[in-house]
This record gives sequence, C-alpha cells and structure tokens, in this order.
Amino acid sequence: MRRPTGLLSIILLFCGVAKVEAQSRSNLTDEGQFFSSVGYVYRLERRLKEASIEYDKVLELDPPRAFVKYDKNPILIPRDNGFEAKRRALKMRKLTGLLSILLLFCGIAKVEAQGRSNLTDKGRFFSSVQDLARFYFERGEVYLDLFRAEEENKPENHAAAIADYQKAVQLAPQDPYYHNRLGYVYHLERRLKEASIEYAKVLELDPPQPVTAEEFGLILKYAPRVYTNPKEFFPLEDLTVVIHPDKPLIEYSFFWDDDIDYPGDNDPTDHEKVWIEYDPQSGKVKGVYTYFHRAILATKEAIEDANAHNQRARINVQWGGHGSLPVGWENIPLEKISVKYAHIEEVARIKDMRTRYDRHKVTTRMPDHPLAKSWPKKFSGSWEKYTDFSKYNDLSKIIKKKRMVIKSRWPNAVINQCFLNYQFYPKHEWPDVSP
Repeated sequence: MRRPTGLLSIILLFCGVAKVEAQSRSNLTDEGQFFSSVGYVYRLERRLKEASIEYDKVLELDPPRAFVKYDKNPILIPRDNGFEAKRRALKMRKLTGLLSILLLFCGIAKVEAQGRSNLTDKGRFFSSVQDLARFYFERGEVYLDLFRAEEENKPENHAAAIADYQKAVQLAPQDPYYHNRLGYVYHLERRLKEASIEYAKVLELDPPQPVTAEEFGLILKYAPRVYTNPKEFFPLEDLTVVIHPDKPLIEYSFFWDDDIDYPGDNDPTDHEKVWIEYDPQSGKVKGVYTYFHRAILATKEAIEDANAHNQRARINVQWGGHGSLPVGWENIPLEKISVKYAHIEEVARIKDMRTRYDRHKVTTRMPDHPLAKSWPKKFSGSWEKYTDFSKYNDLSKIIKKKRMVIKSRWPNAVINQCFLNYQFYPKHEWPDVSP
C-alpha cells in the first residue's frame, strides 16, 4: 500500500491506526545514533526545535524507506530506532489547536515509549541532555586511559576519545571540565591550535583570578627547596605557580631546558610538577606530591622534612630526565611507582631510579639525534654520583622575577593562555584527581 498523504495521513495518526515499519538495518553509523539520541533527550525536555534539527541530521545520514499499513491493534512503531517516525511526529507540531495537542499526546508519546529501548547502553536510560553528555564524557575517559596505557591502537583510541569529548561538549557547552578535557587530549598529541581553542573556552567559562598579596606570600613560603645533580646539563628555564581556588593546594610547574632522552619530541622544554598541600589553620605542610615520569610520589618523610625547614619541602631532581623526587624516595616500594587509571584495570609500572641509572650509564635514548649533538651521551659516574643532589636552585628569585602566578582550577589552560608562548607537554593537573 502506498503511503497516504494529506488529510488521510493526519486521520490515521489522529486515530492511532497508523503503524510505521521498515526492515531493520545494522549499518547505521555511530554519528546517526548520536544525533538520534540527542534529538530524543531534547524532546524529553520539550526542546522541540533542537530535537527537529537533530532528527533531520539523522535522516540525511540514513534516508527513510518506510510504508504505512493498518493494524487492528495499532501502535506507532519507529523504523530504524524511530528516526523517521519521531521526526514526522515532531513536525506535526506545526498543526494548530486541539488537533496538534492530540497528535502530540497520542502519537509522539507512543513513538518515544518505543524509542527508549534504543537509546540505552547496557541498560542505561538517558533522561536528560546532561545525562547523555556525561555518558559520552565518561566513555571518552575510557578511550583516553586506553590511549595512554596501551601501545597498540593508539591512533584509534585517541580519535575515539576526541569524538566522545566533542559530543559531550556539544551537549553541555557550558561545562568547563568537558572543554578542558578535550583541550588536554588535543594537547597530548601536540595539536596546539585546537587545544588552545578549548583552553580559551575553559577560562571564559571559569576565569582565573590574580593572586592577592597574601597568596603571593604563601607561594613564596611553600616554594620547594629544589636540588639538582651537579652534572645537570639543562637549566631551569621557567616556573609557573597555580593556586587552587577551593583547596589549600599549590602547584609548582618546572620547565627545564629539555629532556636528555627526548631531543626530537617537539617540546622545547621538559615540563615537571610538584604540589604542596598545607593546613590553612596551622600553616603546616600536609602533603608533598611529586611528578615522576607519570607516577605521583608522596612520603611521610617529605612532610616531616618540609615542616622542619619552615614548610619548604626538599625536592631532588633526576639527572637529565628531571623526574621529581620527595625526601624518602629511596624507600618507596616498586609497586607504588606506577600509574593507576580510573577507568581501566591496567596498572602502568614506571621505571625506578636504579633502572634509569643502569640505562644512562651506558647511553641516553637518542645520543645521535642532530638536536642532541652537544648534549651528554651518557652519565659518567657511579650510582652514588647519579643520586648526588647537591646543587641548590633558588625558586624565589625566578618567582619574583617572572611572577607567573595565578589562581585557577585549570593549570594546563592557564599556562597555555596566560604564561608561556611556546609548546609544552601537558601533565597531570592535580594529585587528587584522575590523570
């Protein structure tokens, strides 16, 4: 039977005797599924204009091929997850008066009741746009963890993470956390232009604040005592400081002139971090956290040492690679020198100092690289010499001179937008959140 048109079609819908059916197709694109889901959750929130736009996108990707027949037990069944039926029902809103109201309640309600089962993932039902945005964001987090943890399928996992973060941003454009994550995943692959766009949006939505005179005093008070190896080849080029606006936590980001093992990574500096947590009441240091080749290290000895030295923690810096070490690093169990991901069970074991010395006493990673022609080719000396951290670096001088200090929740974004005019590799932002 050919599709009824005009008044007959309206009557069929109004009376509830029209049944739309079509052959199921398994080749619907992920993009089509996305637009359909977005349209559905918009419809749940009575945002009909936005819903119609999304359904039209679906039909552009997957043109309908439906026909109408009569059924003694009528129910409006959507073809291909309800794309066409919902789109057509939504367009009936253009009808006026009582007929329009009856069509919406008698027609669309049935369509959406059927469509709910097609919009779940492992039983999940997305009851709002924000819920769907969160789903895509969390799935992006899984792909990001896979990208960082596994050597195989890196391009595919990175692309999948970007795609899901983009969908989250599209659904929740006012959420700075989603924009920050999308900027971060761009930044990981040195797609700096795209990362900068997202970082700028982050700071537009959640602007950073200048530090007060009192806060600048705290930055100097808690500035770590940094010690390097006497044979350290690369100087400290820059230092940025970010105060967390909600927590008694200060991040110190070091930018060493380069990394001995990565002359060709297109990063002109080696970005490393230390975080100091303090008690606002007593002023005592409560936590010392250091970034060591993706692992976050912390010891009780570091806290005790800091409070014994006017709240200034001692940080020892590895030769050439600049992994930051707290006091007591020698006693950290090997299993603690690792990265635990939030969304996958895999644990990444990080090479400890002894392993790095065993390699560096033989050779650096790329000794013959053209950009490393003037660099040391290996570390010449014993293990005791390798772990000699006796050269003091005065951070207060560079803090006072450059004054790259700010208050923000988004360290990578403010460093990119407010401080450095060169590429740097993004690192873990805070020690108490997922990497």
